[in-house]
Amino acid sequence: MTIRRYLFVMLSVALSSTLFAMSPGPSESDSIAIPDYPLMINGGPGIVISASVAADQLPEADRNFIGKYYPQTSIAKSNVNFIKGTASVSLSDGTKIEFGNGGVVNDIKAPEGKALPESVVEAVLPERASHHLRQVNALSYVNAIKNAHGRGFCVMQLNDNPPQLIFDIDGLFIVAAG
Repeated sequence: MTIRRYLFVMLSVALSSTLFAMSPGPSESDSIAIPDYPLMINGGPGIVISASVAADQLPEADRNFIGKYYPQTSIAKSNVNFIKGTASVSLSDGTKIEFGNGGVVNDIKAPEGKALPESVVEAVLPERASHHLRQVNALSYVNAIKNAHGRGFCVMQLNDNPPQLIFDIDGLFIVAAG
């Protein structure tokens, strides 16, 4: 079956009452495989870009990170962007993680009023940034880490003195923001 004919069939099925004169319809001898998910094209029926997925369908690197640093916590909700290769995960303890390609943690946030485990902070941040946090006795007060698109890190703390610490991509401390 040609792509043109397949698209005709998919649009006809999705719109059910509207037929387009793109090509003649399939003959009865053609076998048509209809996917289990909706196709979205230009805002209408077409290809799925992002969807909720089962935990075992997350990229392996993402599952490995969760298994290593949150072994006693289950995945409550997960969503994968198939085009970008990114994933968003909510854990049963309230932690939210956004993964980039290859298991890189772009953003991570502990539940409200709680700190991230020190081992997680050390795994996400460059060693130099973790060392600085340890020196200023702030490693156990980190509530969230945001990766600034590969240009640096913003570390949010539970205490408000200061609430945010900014590091460059190599972990060099830049400024305390409030």
